[in-house]
Amino acid sequence: MSALAVRKISEVDRTSEHKWLVESLWTEGAVGTICGHPKTNKSYLALDFAISVASGTPVLDRFAVSDPGAVLLFPAEDSHTAVRERAEGLCRHRSVDFGALELYLIESPVLRLDEVRCCKALEGALQKVRPRLLILDPLIRLHSADENSATEIARVLSFLRHLQRTYKTAVLVVHHARKNSGGDPGLSMRGSTEIRAWSDTNLYMRRRGGLELVVEHRQAASPKPLKLELVTEDQSAVHLKVSGRRDLTETPKEKLLRLLSCSEGPLNRAYIRSELALRNQTVSKILCQLQKDGLIEKTKEGYRLLRPVFA
Repeated sequence: MSALAVRKISEVDRTSEHKWLVESLWTEGAVGTICGHPKTNKSYLALDFAISVASGTPVLDRFAVSDPGAVLLFPAEDSHTAVRERAEGLCRHRSVDFGALELYLIESPVLRLDEVRCCKALEGALQKVRPRLLILDPLIRLHSADENSATEIARVLSFLRHLQRTYKTAVLVVHHARKNSGGDPGLSMRGSTEIRAWSDTNLYMRRRGGLELVVEHRQAASPKPLKLELVTEDQSAVHLKVSGRRDLTETPKEKLLRLLSCSEGPLNRAYIRSELALRNQTVSKILCQLQKDGLIEKTKEGYRLLRPVFA
């Protein structure tokens, strides 16, 4: 019998900061949910993620996507025509070329993650598209298991974790909340607590004097809740936007990006450090990462953005 591979923990590569698929909202390669009651715009937020990750434009016009890529979407409750109209509207709002977008739709009318045939077919689609993000909307339409049974739902979630690890893709599942739930939003998830335990990132949509987004990460600090509103620019260009003041705490990386985005010209390291009140080592590290991500470039006068990251 062959032995399992082992190594000393001290030999494992260390990382000093979290990597993001969507700055502050979704960690790179994370599995998780957008959870909420009916009519809390969960699907609109999921589609916002899809357009942003595929195009490299900010989610909610605010949260940067530094490494865009293909997105694979299965909308079990909406017609393909409706999804196309919403996506086109979002692209017009973002000034994105809809036809050039690497956004792919799973055309099968049914996808059951507790059936071997469907699992193999979904895996085949991932092998073909190699998406940065897989979106499945909603969980209840993806299986016939008992969601209250940890054993049964764990089999479904285990397959999604397998896809994440094998194809290096983030997995976002839209999920429903229980009726009459309050307090800790994580306890509002319908079904077994196994669903919350499985997730690396959860986004909770709820009504609290308006629409509110609560973010929960396994390996990053949970930011403050964010107030959202659904905006209609015309009959087909409907999108979510952040309302009121910026409630979500900005990371040093976000602050630096925002400083550069507000500048009329390049900024040198000393000025950035002074304005943000950060250590020189921290500034240097962030600048190196942003250059590596292709978001900024260094000139003789200082650093400047290569493309917009905030609306």
